[in-house]
Amino acid sequence: MAKWKKAIKVNAADILRNCGIVKEGFAVDQSDDTPEPSYAFVAGWHFYAYLDIPSSQEECDDAEDERAIAQLYHEYTHAAKRVVSVFGDKSELLEHQGSLLHFHLQFGANETDQVLAFGHLLATFVHDDVMKNARAPLRFSMAAECGTCCILRVPSPMQEDASYSRVSLGPCANNPAKKLLGSDDVGAWKLAYRSSEDDDWQFVDCEADEVSRKLINESRIGQPVTNMKFSSVETYVQDGVDTVEDAPYYSAKLVPGFVFRADLDGFTRKVHEAFKNGDEVTASSMAESFISFMEEVSEWQMRSRDDVRFVTCPWAGDCCTMVVGFLNRDGDYDMGEARRQISAYPIKLIGQWETELACHHKSDGLGAWTYSMALGNTRIFTEKVDDTPYRLTVGWPVSVSHEGVNATGTDKGDLIMHKDDVVQMTVAAQDSFQYLSPKFRRQDDDARQKTIKASIAALGHAAHSKSYHSHAVTETRPYFPFTKEAF
Repeated sequence: MAKWKKAIKVNAADILRNCGIVKEGFAVDQSDDTPEPSYAFVAGWHFYAYLDIPSSQEECDDAEDERAIAQLYHEYTHAAKRVVSVFGDKSELLEHQGSLLHFHLQFGANETDQVLAFGHLLATFVHDDVMKNARAPLRFSMAAECGTCCILRVPSPMQEDASYSRVSLGPCANNPAKKLLGSDDVGAWKLAYRSSEDDDWQFVDCEADEVSRKLINESRIGQPVTNMKFSSVETYVQDGVDTVEDAPYYSAKLVPGFVFRADLDGFTRKVHEAFKNGDEVTASSMAESFISFMEEVSEWQMRSRDDVRFVTCPWAGDCCTMVVGFLNRDGDYDMGEARRQISAYPIKLIGQWETELACHHKSDGLGAWTYSMALGNTRIFTEKVDDTPYRLTVGWPVSVSHEGVNATGTDKGDLIMHKDDVVQMTVAAQDSFQYLSPKFRRQDDDARQKTIKASIAALGHAAHSKSYHSHAVTETRPYFPFTKEAF
């Protein structure tokens, strides 16, 4: 992949729907192989919808359950597609994270009736289209807030349209997501909304009803408006990244291995302070710094590796997710290879992230991360809304790693893993984890460094060497160097 050009600030309309980006004041040449990342300050409503699939179903490592969830996501996508079609250019799906949909609605703070109508219609579509395919009744909730947000649009390492990222930095995008997924209970089939961060949350019932169905039937559903997409160009496949075809849910690609998540610590607070003070200069600087970090991550993912391949996923806010598949001698994905590395590889991967990426960003607020990893089979497929593809993942490690990285009681630098993964590790590796909850164990940075040093020392001694991979080995027994006679 060619190196990205400097991120450009664009007009609000160009970050949402347009066929070409127009920089403030002049046109930008889009003929280059690699499109520039861009960002814009956009006013409007950030609207989230959450389909609460029980963790007992998500965490069952069973092909039938995985396909059932994938089908639910497919029907959920269809509901999103239908409501966006009704509202046309006034609405757009920014992110699709499986259970969580993130829309942007181009309405003013006082146009709450249109926002409520959007909620009622989406709830009706979910009730009529999605619930009929659920094995049991599911909770569905929504939350929305109006304000100005900085939206970033960033390509993927291999310019795969399905894994491009659209990240929203700002309180009006973060608050409703936290309201929906936090400890507060919005309530089933309810919408929590407010016109600004200073207002109190209002709650309204949004259960499907005949009024909504009549409105749907009477609405003239037009053709979906095609979103601007990054152009797909021919490019050679790098050794570190596996490109995934846009397969439908019923023929999803199966990748055995780890799902790795890195969640940024403290950055949301810095963004909130910048927007609270109306400091667009600081907010722009934060956006450009974040895009720069995303570029570094992309370059890191692309590096040649002998034993693993990364499948990249869209960033979910400030959380980076990737699927890590281990290769056997034939170059095929192999769960056995992944299991053999379960004690060492999580430490190795986090060490690479911190030394090659995070350690360079202590000063700009991008240096502290929390990590989660889970081992299992991941099914990867693509859903489309308005001709824009979204990469979705289903499987045990997807839900476990997502829950782990958001677990309470964690600190920056922590690695969170499921207890069932930890018990498969060596005794030394198991001892480096502490109890976090009945389901999860945590390994802090100090414990991880001690484990690394102990491992390096053991390997060095085994090789009769005073050093191992440039690390000094503390002598705990007489040292006998190799001599000519030893061979």
